[in-house]
Amino acid sequence: MSDDETKRIIVIDDNQAIHEDFRMILLKDKKPNELASLEALIFADEAHATDNRMDYELSYACQGQEGVERIKYAHDSGEPFQLAFVDMRMPPGWDGLETIEHIWEIDPDIQVVICTAYSDYSWEEITHRLGDTNNLLILKKPFDHTEVSQLANALTGKWELAQQASMKMQDLEKIIEDKTRDLIQARDIAEYASKSKSEFLAHMSHEIRTPISGVIGMTELLLETMLNDEQKEYVKTIGSSSEMLLTMINDILDYSKLEAGKMRLESIPFDLKEAIAEVAFILTPKAREKGVELKVNYTPDIPQTVQADPVRLRQIMFNLMGNAVKFTQEGQVAIDVNIKEHKDDSACFEISVQDTGIGMEPKVCQAIFEKFTQADSSTTRKYGGSGLGLAITRQLVEMMGGTISVESTPGEGSIFKVVVPLNLPSTDGRDGTQEGAEDSDTTPFSARILLAEDNPANQKITSVMLQNAGHTVDIAANGRDAVQMVNANQYDLVLMDVQLPDLNGLEATARIRRAGYELPIIAMTANSYDESHNECINAGMNNSLTKPVKKDELLKQIKKYCAQPGTSALSHS
Repeated sequence: MSDDETKRIIVIDDNQAIHEDFRMILLKDKKPNELASLEALIFADEAHATDNRMDYELSYACQGQEGVERIKYAHDSGEPFQLAFVDMRMPPGWDGLETIEHIWEIDPDIQVVICTAYSDYSWEEITHRLGDTNNLLILKKPFDHTEVSQLANALTGKWELAQQASMKMQDLEKIIEDKTRDLIQARDIAEYASKSKSEFLAHMSHEIRTPISGVIGMTELLLETMLNDEQKEYVKTIGSSSEMLLTMINDILDYSKLEAGKMRLESIPFDLKEAIAEVAFILTPKAREKGVELKVNYTPDIPQTVQADPVRLRQIMFNLMGNAVKFTQEGQVAIDVNIKEHKDDSACFEISVQDTGIGMEPKVCQAIFEKFTQADSSTTRKYGGSGLGLAITRQLVEMMGGTISVESTPGEGSIFKVVVPLNLPSTDGRDGTQEGAEDSDTTPFSARILLAEDNPANQKITSVMLQNAGHTVDIAANGRDAVQMVNANQYDLVLMDVQLPDLNGLEATARIRRAGYELPIIAMTANSYDESHNECINAGMNNSLTKPVKKDELLKQIKKYCAQPGTSALSHS
């Protein structure tokens, strides 16, 4: 209610003289009744004769029940009273306290002043009955005109401020409610989109990795046959091309995992020089084809073994070295590895990859580590790539606690530098030594293995790998057959594809476990997400391998779980 709107007051008192007193006090420019009637006759102005309201509009009631009815009507009509002056004694009906109780049942916001000439009730008694409220005051009779005027002005103003605050609060609550609803809707949409994206990527991962597994697996098998040097070179090229295609797929999946915060780093001992050499070996044919020299230099103080995540470190090097080879038409790509700082249990390594390629403008260097960024659209068309490699590289480097930077000159080449801290394993034989000793044990053994796989190419590849290693292999083309074959035979280990027809690998494993079989079950899945691994473990599997499965890793897992063939497959309990 604005300042220029009427302030509505009701006086509830059984004494008509009191009504007149309030009229004289609160209605400004009040003239005697005779003068008001004379003006009405002279000016023939009915409104002038009846409308004496200035700051207030007054209503009157002689009994409590009558006043409550007026207050209810005003409240229901949307024109509530702001203030009520209530007499304490109004025989023969309700007294002031009972009247106020009924008033606040209808309108708890109205301000009330108790008008009394007696000490009928103490303030403690009044508040005990009406409650401890700040909407109540007492005015002693006979009252002072100035005091009445000040109370009317202050309490109606207080009512207006309270209403404005209530409206603001309602507006604020509405805004918060709307924003909360929008945020919940946006969260639900984002969660649904994230779930849909994960499901889509998992599905596409399976669909794409399955044929790639066939290409890579057959390539490995072909390399083990009698080939001349030229044929071997061709097959190696097929293998390296397949690996590069797989890398691009992994880039997309890795970036999705990084965005979702689901990427986890391992910390295991490995040979740093060997890891970089493996990357260089993969890229050498491409570099040689372009006439580009690829060389790796190490300072003498480089330790042989470091402790970190070898897969992710190789991924970093593959992205940087692969980019350097891709964008260099002549000259060389040089990888320099040195130590910037050495401590007892760690060292800060600087790995630089320098090329004599096309180079980049300074503005491109600033954005090159952002996703889907390449120098320009012609670069994408000419050289290909997902535009995710360097974005993933930066995030992996930062996850390892390092930094990455680039310096480049158009037409002359670029230098990418990675500075990363790596732990140095202790030399007491506890880090890496036992694992190495286990790997060095080449005692041959034969295990009976059930391969649950529906893809014919993967059946062929995996079974040949296992048979060449001296193992016996049975094949189940679906999950239901796998369960039945475990019931009918005694196996040392089961290799279980997750995406099996009829009964998937998770359900098949759960049935095998419920039947009481404790033989090792290793999942083979095209889904590289951590959730997939956890699902396999929760279903009762011992471990999981991501397709395409490498022969060395496959045989290593079999050796781990079948160290004593014939004893790991327990009989039905």
